[in-house]
Amino acid sequence: MRRAQSVRHYARPSLALVADDLGLLREGDETNEDVLRRQLIDKDRENDKVGNVSNLAVLSSSYLYNTYEQLQTQMQVLQAQLAQRPPLESVQQLEKEYKSLDLLLQGTQRENERCMTELERFVHYQAD
Repeated sequence: MRRAQSVRHYARPSLALVADDLGLLREGDETNEDVLRRQLIDKDRENDKVGNVSNLAVLSSSYLYNTYEQLQTQMQVLQAQLAQRPPLESVQQLEKEYKSLDLLLQGTQRENERCMTELERFVHYQAD
């Protein structure tokens, strides 16, 4: 009696899914061809994903190559511009000359203001 009760508690296989001898799950009314067709479609989808990744890798490498070429071109342009610039020593000499001329101008302006003030005082003194 005990044995009979334990057999009753085993789960019955679902009618929708049945495992065949190869361990493939398939629906009860599905033929071997249907199962193989479904597996083939699944594999195709998986291969498409891998193919998309490889296509992405090709596109990425192409983009990187184009970017590399653009950077090389830009570097050549910048080197050409750098070659046209005057040497650093001449730029520093011009800056030094600018500072000297600026000091001279400031001194001249102060002297001019002093002279103008003196002239105005003399004119007011003459008018009085």
